[in-house]
Amino acid sequence: MKKIFFSLLWACIAASGFAQKYVKLNYSKSVALSIPEPSDICVDSLSGRIFVVSDKGGYAEIDQQGNTIQFTQAGLSDCEAVTIDNGNLLVVEERNRMIHVIHLATGAEKKVIEIPYSGGRNKAYESICKISNDKYLLITEKDPVWIFELNAEFQIVNRIRPQVKRDISAACWHNGRLWLLSDEEASVHLMSADFKTIEKSFRVNVNNPEGLAFLKTGEMLILSDDYARLYFFGNPLSK
Repeated sequence: MKKIFFSLLWACIAASGFAQKYVKLNYSKSVALSIPEPSDICVDSLSGRIFVVSDKGGYAEIDQQGNTIQFTQAGLSDCEAVTIDNGNLLVVEERNRMIHVIHLATGAEKKVIEIPYSGGRNKAYESICKISNDKYLLITEKDPVWIFELNAEFQIVNRIRPQVKRDISAACWHNGRLWLLSDEEASVHLMSADFKTIEKSFRVNVNNPEGLAFLKTGEMLILSDDYARLYFFGNPLSK
């Protein structure tokens, strides 16, 4: 009787439009990485350079074949998020609630910003992206998921509770839109303009997806932490 009840309940939810629909995506190729515990990826929108941050405290520039061009051991810990900002790499340490601003040309650390968060030690900042000249988004992993809007001085000016089911393992700002990656759901979500609701969802055949980025061509990249592999998908909006 319980099974019948829940089956009918789910059917009603789906019919009402509350159930999230997923478009299934398959990767076109994958490449192995030699980076230990790669946890996030970003692409410089101007140069096309690709950077990966490691849980082991360093970061690397790679090519599209997965080859490491240069690895830098930065002496950090629990690095979970990375993005590019005007020639600087912004690396987030989740447990320490720190953003490290690293000058790419010299490898010098320019400054460190602490952004306190009272949530679980291992459920804090998992994603960062720059969305304009004076605004960043810093996103927590789960329990709950928060999107914090930061100004140019990295001060929190707004917070948003997006309507996502599980966790957020990465985020990317691409073509003026926010994309979120879920590790537990193995899915990618295109968010609404106000970042509150999901407009479109995609299921991806990647285990432990931890990083999300886009090439200039619109090709989507997803990074697997456990498998240390980079997966290439086509433009999801062409599906």
